[in-house]
Amino acid sequence: MKKIISFAIVLLALSACKKDKSEFVPTTVEYAEGYLEYVQVNGDNNSNWYSVKAMDGLSSHGLINNPDYQESIVFGYYNHADTYGLFSPDNFPKLTEQGNWTTRLPVSFRKTTITSNQMQQYRDQYKDGFPVQLILDNWKKGTNEQKSITPIQKDATYAFRSQDGKLTGLIQILTINNAN
Repeated sequence: MKKIISFAIVLLALSACKKDKSEFVPTTVEYAEGYLEYVQVNGDNNSNWYSVKAMDGLSSHGLINNPDYQESIVFGYYNHADTYGLFSPDNFPKLTEQGNWTTRLPVSFRKTTITSNQMQQYRDQYKDGFPVQLILDNWKKGTNEQKSITPIQKDATYAFRSQDGKLTGLIQILTINNAN
């Protein structure tokens, strides 16, 4: 059995300039939908790593010799036996090719109170990108900070942030598809 998750991601990149040494000034807000897949037998060919540079899912095999994309991976999808969910690259349940990456971006997740209807209203209202403050406020108000989202729940919305604070985003799980 394979599980494919579909999700929407709103990303705030906080990397261009700083007000002071501890505070980054937001520079870009992007929105994308993505699909991630993990099937145990596919090994390194799974499209289970989400890259903010590609704004898409990439495979471990495709990332082997590409440090630029390795450092842009914000989470990976894993599905085997009782363990499935989204995991920070530095907390992935199985060491695959990411053990050889030059950079693994540590990411934390927090559960938000945004409902599916609210997220749709935001997407309708903010077609050119969510307001920076909306994304940051949901990170700050988020609860239960973890290095993974397990189990994944349909329609749930999470905030995520890189350890260095340069990247903050929202992710909503749209569907979880099971197929034989």
